Amino acid sequence: MTNIENQPKGELNLSSLPSHQKHISTVVTVNHSGKRCSNLQVREQQKSSVKSSELFDNSVYIEEICDVMCIALAELPAVLNVLDIVETLLYVKHGPEIICWVVANTPDCFREVCINLIANGERQEDDNVGGKTRMQAISMLCQMNPSQALPIRAKCVEMCRMPALAITLSLEHATRTLGGDTEGDMVAFISGLLLGNDQQVRNWFAMFVRNSQKAKLGIYSALQQRKWESHTSLQLCRDELLRRLQTIILFSMDSQLPESCVVEASALLRLYCALRGIAGIK
Repeated sequence: MTNIENQPKGELNLSSLPSHQKHISTVVTVNHSGKRCSNLQVREQQKSSVKSSELFDNSVYIEEICDVMCIALAELPAVLNVLDIVETLLYVKHGPEIICWVVANTPDCFREVCINLIANGERQEDDNVGGKTRMQAISMLCQMNPSQALPIRAKCVEMCRMPALAITLSLEHATRTLGGDTEGDMVAFISGLLLGNDQQVRNWFAMFVRNSQKAKLGIYSALQQRKWESHTSLQLCRDELLRRLQTIILFSMDSQLPESCVVEASALLRLYCALRGIAGIK
């Protein structure tokens, strides 16, 4: 391996690298000047689509790409910043997968990377490719480290950003605990957002619910619209709440609710009232 520590700061000797690894260097050396992108710049870039690349579009090279990036980050910590690299990877194909490889190789940066991704996200999700890719990357990181899923969700609420991600992480947590003593904290979590004392959080989540219900008139046909709605985080949340309601009904005999279900049914009813009255869900 070529010793790159002796190279001038901010430069890499590419003469000994294969041609495809030279291509990787164009991504690795992004922002090598040490200047961090502002949140405004990042959000402007989110509107752009995934950049086409012969190297990054081919999954065969993913392992080598990850190796080169991990070596570069380890050897040039003063030149390359993992947060800038992660932001750049959002705009190439297989970006979330490569981000997971990079973070797995440097686990100490897990929380910092996730918080930075959230901070550069939108207050309300939109349909641009960058926003969806960002949410996918964070979700995959939390699947890789499930114990950090709820703390990352709490960061979404604290920063009032990426509400769809908060719902997605709650649903994934419910799936992991399905069949156990508890089935996640979906009902308590959403109730806390809408009925808590923080007016900013309440308005933020209520706006997300309203925006998620808006029809995309003039963009989608009726069939395409129904297909789009079925994949939104809000619709998945509806399905989960409906599943819990159906479970309670199954335990009810002769229109009487068993005592073991009273607390859960009351919490569910309170949440439905909050969603209807505060968030205007239909």
